[in-house]
Amino acid sequence: MGSRPEPLQAQNSEAASGGRGPEWRALLGRADALAFGGRLHEALPLYQLASRQRQLRAEQLEKLVECLAQGVRLKEGLPAGSGAPQPRDWDGCRCRKCQGFLFEPVSLPCGHTFCKKCLEREDRAAAARCVLCRQEGGGRLPRVNVILSNLLGKWFPRQVRASQLRHEGNLLYREKKLHAALQKYDEALSLAPNDHLLYSNRSQINSTLKACEDALHDAEAACRLQPYWLKGHLRKGQALANLGKTEEALREFLFCLALDMGNKTAKSEAQKLLLSLFSLIPGNAQEHLPDILQLLSHHSRLKGNLLSSVGSGGTSHALQRLLKVNVEQKKGFPVQEEPNITNSGSLRKSMQTTESRKDCSEEENKPTSVPEPAFLVSEKRGLLKRKGCLEEARAAEVPCKLLKKDTVDTKGSSTGQHTPFESVDPSDLDCSLCMSHLSGLLLQNDCFVLCSAHPSTHMSSMLLVVLFYEPVTTPCGHTFCLKCLERCLDHNPKCPLCKEGLSECLAMRKYCKTVLMEELIARYLPEELTERRKIYEEEIAELSNLNKNVPIFVCTMAYPTVPCPLHIFEPCYRLMIRRCMETGTKQFGMCISDPVKGFADYGCILEIRNVEFFADGRSVVDSIGKRRFKVIQHSQRDGYNTADIEYIEDQKVQGQDYAALLVLHDSVYDQAYMWFNSLKQALKSRILSHFGPMPAKDPDPQANPNGPAWCWWVLAVLPLENRAQLPFLAMKSLKDRLNGIRRVLTFMSRTRSR
Repeated sequence: MGSRPEPLQAQNSEAASGGRGPEWRALLGRADALAFGGRLHEALPLYQLASRQRQLRAEQLEKLVECLAQGVRLKEGLPAGSGAPQPRDWDGCRCRKCQGFLFEPVSLPCGHTFCKKCLEREDRAAAARCVLCRQEGGGRLPRVNVILSNLLGKWFPRQVRASQLRHEGNLLYREKKLHAALQKYDEALSLAPNDHLLYSNRSQINSTLKACEDALHDAEAACRLQPYWLKGHLRKGQALANLGKTEEALREFLFCLALDMGNKTAKSEAQKLLLSLFSLIPGNAQEHLPDILQLLSHHSRLKGNLLSSVGSGGTSHALQRLLKVNVEQKKGFPVQEEPNITNSGSLRKSMQTTESRKDCSEEENKPTSVPEPAFLVSEKRGLLKRKGCLEEARAAEVPCKLLKKDTVDTKGSSTGQHTPFESVDPSDLDCSLCMSHLSGLLLQNDCFVLCSAHPSTHMSSMLLVVLFYEPVTTPCGHTFCLKCLERCLDHNPKCPLCKEGLSECLAMRKYCKTVLMEELIARYLPEELTERRKIYEEEIAELSNLNKNVPIFVCTMAYPTVPCPLHIFEPCYRLMIRRCMETGTKQFGMCISDPVKGFADYGCILEIRNVEFFADGRSVVDSIGKRRFKVIQHSQRDGYNTADIEYIEDQKVQGQDYAALLVLHDSVYDQAYMWFNSLKQALKSRILSHFGPMPAKDPDPQANPNGPAWCWWVLAVLPLENRAQLPFLAMKSLKDRLNGIRRVLTFMSRTRSR
């Protein structure tokens, strides 16, 4: 080559001395700006010049790598953060920590479920924090979910066994027992040949064993099963790099960054490979830049005929087309692509993939699933030398069509996780507490005879009651219906099955439904769940009725507009208050006791304004009186009293009667006001702290159907027995109520004067 200009010679000498001059920093800054603007044909010569002068480091290629990855994302149409495994079917049985099938499932208090070993590998604080919702679950790790563990073992035995082998293989890998770990994964894949995580992990083991071809094959299988899974493409890129296939490895790492720009491993590897490629460019860069551009912009999963253009001598055309695509993508213009002569996907050179797609094309009018890895049949014969792996490949052949809605794959799939309907026994999802309650009802009401006489109309509907509804898993691993568990904890803060203390669970006062249990019921028992939900909704509608079977709290006198704080500690009233909150009515009746009927014939509806729960299950309820009622029928429900009621209101008067009522109203109000002010200050303070200040006089005493609020306030603070107060609640005449209050006040004044 000829002599360089003086500035470059000075810069070269500066580079030799280990310096980084401002000229080179400016040059690289301009290259970054050109790359970010989509002008790769101008940016790449600058990077190559810096590389030849040894002024380029891998970390300085970050902007170029991000630009190239962004181009891949735009061309592929990938959303940001799409590097997680994309389920081909329902994948609720997948652990969101290891991305594999659940083994020894542990349900956290938030309701999400993970493998026990995945949680145990982390420190105690991190293990109890859910990676999905970030909710803290306390310091103690819950036990294995008994119901889920049994269900998964019964419905998906092959997947559960494969997951167990995977965890055992991971333990052996951490202990550096690589060959033993490899055997575990071979056995696991023979049970679950479509599990992408097994292929990915075995690829890592093979890479550690320097079995690079085997590692690449497993990584390709993982990518085939999950085309947009970042970890699979990362494994593939690492395997290609170990094989010295720098260009193909760079494409995979760029695709990883297109899936997740924040992946540091993929970015670092891409920068190193890109730097090595620049260092391989000969001095006459202009003749080789088209190939480099082709390399950086063409990914095996992207469409385009750039390779065919270059192969046919159309290098300049390919360069112009590539630059046009890059610039138009940066500007957001649509790009018209030419037909692709290569197969899209990680294994576009595989003839078996082509044949598989050709077979699938015959079913083009029918719904198809993601094609299964057909290369498992052919390429394994040349790449893998283990006899067992060929047997796995034959077992992995599955048809391209999706299973119909009414059909089930009896062999099971690690991705779709189909289970034969004959293995789905509804009794596997029965709540033990519901079953005990139902058995008690049958025995109590002699329903066995009734159900045997009419089995189709009674027993079938009654058995639906025992199906899990809103399942909740306790820290000890047992699962119950939410309402069943709450009722049990009202009586005893221990697990109904194992008697382990649940004080922490009770103190939290927040029970989250076990998500996977709900999904399993909805997926495999949809009709039963619909009927179960219907029964629950009918019960809620019945509990929401404020005329029939209204819950009655038998305690003290309550009046409209007057606050009534309550301390709830009895189990039956805990249930009653909880139901009032759940139905949304937030209302219940208050009556005084009656030695004959149980509670009085008149009472007041209370509305809950706030509930404060304590760790032991007790609560303080802040309520206020709303309306008066008369009891029509006394009854009971689940341990507390209920009643059919009718509401009562004051009868209005007009004309001269109304004028006389106004005079009486003002007179009694003034009398009550004077009486209250005559009380000692200490007593007045206690009354004000409990009942609040005396309400003001109403301009129209008949405006409220229950009468003036100050009347009820005065009755609440007057030192009268409940039996003496009850007639005032039943009165429908405001005149009679005012006269009664006047007599009581007059009596109180006379008593004080003596």
